[in-house]
Amino acid sequence: MRCPLVAPLTAVLLAFCFACASESGSDAGVRDGGASRDASAFEDAATSRDAAAGGDTGTSNSTVSVELLCTSIHEAVCMGFSACGCSLEGRRYDHGGCIQHRASICERNLSELAPYVQTGAMELYPTSIEACVAGIEALAADCQAVRESSLPLVCGELFGDTAAIGGVCSSGLDGLLCADGSGVCAEEGGRLTCAARPAASEACIRQRCAAGLECGPEDTCLARRSLDIGGNCRADFECQEAQICHPERGVCSARFGELEGPCRSTSDCADSLTCSDEALCVTGAVLRDACGGPTCGRGLACVRHYANRSCQPKSGFGGPCTEDRSCDTGFVCTSTVCGPTPVANEACAPSLACGDGLLCNVQTFTCTTAPGLGETCSDGPEPCAPGLGCTDQGTCAAPGAEGSDCLIPSICAPGLACDFTAEGSVCSPRRGEGAECQNHVICEDGLYCDFSGPTCQPWIARGADCPEGGGCAPGDECEDLLGGYRCHEIPSAVGAPCAQLCAGDLACFGPGGACAPEICGSP
Repeated sequence: MRCPLVAPLTAVLLAFCFACASESGSDAGVRDGGASRDASAFEDAATSRDAAAGGDTGTSNSTVSVELLCTSIHEAVCMGFSACGCSLEGRRYDHGGCIQHRASICERNLSELAPYVQTGAMELYPTSIEACVAGIEALAADCQAVRESSLPLVCGELFGDTAAIGGVCSSGLDGLLCADGSGVCAEEGGRLTCAARPAASEACIRQRCAAGLECGPEDTCLARRSLDIGGNCRADFECQEAQICHPERGVCSARFGELEGPCRSTSDCADSLTCSDEALCVTGAVLRDACGGPTCGRGLACVRHYANRSCQPKSGFGGPCTEDRSCDTGFVCTSTVCGPTPVANEACAPSLACGDGLLCNVQTFTCTTAPGLGETCSDGPEPCAPGLGCTDQGTCAAPGAEGSDCLIPSICAPGLACDFTAEGSVCSPRRGEGAECQNHVICEDGLYCDFSGPTCQPWIARGADCPEGGGCAPGDECEDLLGGYRCHEIPSAVGAPCAQLCAGDLACFGPGGACAPEICGSP
């Protein structure tokens, strides 16, 4: 009988009992940062392990401890709590007490794995631990929620069986990594053996794929959510977390009305943003100006350090970066360093960026010419040439003309929108006030579809009654206040009362509702 793999590792590492959260207040006497570990500890541990093993990573790894792992992870999380202004029952987080309390819970959660490590059936991967901690630190510095879904996949790959490819997994844990992370334990022929992690387009093994891939729909290994804002897409799955595939333009964007999100007019965008010719909400902040997202003025990138986000100069060749937009034009971000954009037939992994008119073929990870009008587009996350989209029939086509089917999901020519009819989705002229409608996008700028009609009607004024869940202008929300649903401004300040939503990168937390950075809601 095979033992099932323990609960997802990232969930175990981050699990925190909120019912016991007040205990951290009793740790106030612990000196700030008292549990700190040197960041080089993982490198030293890896060197010591390899030296002790004579290069064999499957031997004892006692230099990397569960204590070091848990402490380092929660140092990063607690630093975010402190620097981003989170509070616990009205008190600011005590950094040292927070680390000690959360790390001890983490150690208890991982105690069941200790016997496997002690007997040599399992090992810890120092380089993976270091990468995971770096990912948590990046989220904390951006005040983003540190949740399993937002962490790099490497955070679920910190432990592994010591078996080599083709060897028997002595841990007995089905789905555990093995062979220093290049394999996965799976039953074959009645034995639990270490199989190589599958490549692109191959069937997933226990939801595992080779590095750079994730197990997508139909249990097939696909490129991860690696397309950035502006990248051609056909589904939200292809875009990064918290982004969508623009329903009309077929590119990755933020959510409707947010920075880099879809819009039809400036009234659709949040305060300080305008609707560009590309139907995206944009801003033009200048050097050192505060910014609320990825768009700054020419030559600048929006960079956040803990509680502050500001426009900073973009990096040139060899300069530091966190994403492609942090680099000067012509460069892409690879392993936190700006380098030249790859051209035809050059490798494009891991950034998947290529030169003009090219796309990154996720089967070969080389830059190839994008399919043109009428040409075949693949089933994988490969777009057509700019201005075209991939139809349900698998060919590249231009946006639909009036009366044509919305073959490229909801993409129609300028001035048209995808109308839902009994016969199907058809590109039709947008409609004015009082016209019949079936969705918001078919209505002209400044109007929404009042489904009680259903007809196109002007946005409901702030303070006026609204039907539950809709009708308010962008920047407002329809909530039950004082016994009735009314449109009111979405709060945008830290600590401001809220019902469900907060503006920008804040979220609504607590029983009474108050706006705070996303990280304050981390488990």
